[in-house]
Amino acid sequence: MSSSSSSEYSQSCRLEGEPLSSRQRSEDGDGVWPEHFVESVAIRLANEAAKLDGKLASAQALTNLFQVCSTWRRASQSELLWQTLSHDIWFVDALRRPTWEEEYSYWHRTAVNFRTGNSKHREINIHDSPENNRLACRRLTVSDHYLASGYVDGSVRLFELPSSRHIATFHPDLNRAHLGLFSRSISGLFLEASTLVFASQAGDIEVASTDEDVDDRGISRLARVGNLVEDGVLVDFTGKGSYWVGLFSGVPDRSFRVWSFNEDEVALLFVGGNLMNPNAVIGWRMLTDFPSVVGRVRVVEDRSYQDGVVAVVGCSSSFIQTAEVSGEGMTLEEHSLGGMVAVGSVDLCEGNLMVVESMTGLAKVHQLRTMEEVCRFSTGGAVHGGSIAGGLNWGYVVVCRGNRIKVWDVRTGINSDRL
Repeated sequence: MSSSSSSEYSQSCRLEGEPLSSRQRSEDGDGVWPEHFVESVAIRLANEAAKLDGKLASAQALTNLFQVCSTWRRASQSELLWQTLSHDIWFVDALRRPTWEEEYSYWHRTAVNFRTGNSKHREINIHDSPENNRLACRRLTVSDHYLASGYVDGSVRLFELPSSRHIATFHPDLNRAHLGLFSRSISGLFLEASTLVFASQAGDIEVASTDEDVDDRGISRLARVGNLVEDGVLVDFTGKGSYWVGLFSGVPDRSFRVWSFNEDEVALLFVGGNLMNPNAVIGWRMLTDFPSVVGRVRVVEDRSYQDGVVAVVGCSSSFIQTAEVSGEGMTLEEHSLGGMVAVGSVDLCEGNLMVVESMTGLAKVHQLRTMEEVCRFSTGGAVHGGSIAGGLNWGYVVVCRGNRIKVWDVRTGINSDRL
């Protein structure tokens, strides 16, 4: 939002009949402009600026607003104001910095760095021995404090951030009988609070603690025993909060599984969906051939969903299905991808869906509710072997091809190198 539009908005919000000059001279906080009213104006102005010109425009709009007078500047010291803005603009609910104003500034600076391509990195040796250098990494997940990587042999490694210190390695139970060379291969993992959850293609789901104070750190617990015959192959796995979601291939009309996890109890909430029916044979081959991308599943984080509703999105080589699971049942919608594609990466954030085709390198961003295309762009063509990884955050698409990472604006599809 421009400076002139911010000024027009401020003038439209003043009390009827009160000249702007008199409000600017009101330096004593005489009650004409109470603090909570100024905070409300600031919140509305910041949100409107974000909708019109992107999240970064909110800061400039707020700066213009706080320059009106000293009474209005005092509103900028309100922690409640910055807490609300952090929630509305950056979707941040947990305070990780000393104050909410610093929290908002941190995410604003991060967004600026994405736009300008300003970054620094540190290499992490994800293999703990020379023999493991041949292991293929199947999944990565990251939180504010940890990074976890899952491998084709079923092992999972946990690292502390930002020190890159290796904390623990979780190994599969070699005594358990499995079907196929790659049945132990990690099909999904995620970090939630002080817990690491990971699953294998055989359907086993394990839980481990990342808390430094616990005695059993480095030891995982089997929370669910997989059943390949009844369920098929677990091709992807993720979770959010107390909900776990798995995408299976191999058994007709049983693509999705949704579980709830509470106090060490795992309850199955939903089984169904025909998303993976065309890929049943390919799913079974994943147990003996080197695992490939057959499908992906993600938990929707759209805040418009009510509590108690688990919304998930699954993507195969030809279709996208969205499922909403609640105590009243399940609703399922299906969308075509417009032909067979080789899905390399799928991700969700703030109501946007990203799909990257590994064979062509074409990336598309859709508005999830309507499947309307937001933008599309080329990530640079096909990659040998279809090796391409991508992720989506609140404003940018991040794609890794080989040893290079590039960033695109999620609204326009413009590469950060050209911004």
